Amino acid sequence: MIFSDPMMLLGVVNTKLRDEPLPPEDICEELGASFGEISAILAESGYTYDDKMRKFRAAE
Repeated sequence: MIFSDPMMLLGVVNTKLRDEPLPPEDICEELGASFGEISAILAESGYTYDDKMRKFRAAE
């Protein structure tokens, strides 16, 4: 994966989720990682995927 900074990853993933009609799994694959891998990286920074809103959000 090309992103070493989780906040950069968060921004890129959420922008792609907002702008592209692809499933989250396909968007993550375009970035060179699985949805599970990206979710795990972002979870370490306190973010979880919200399917309804179609974005990663701060965990509550």
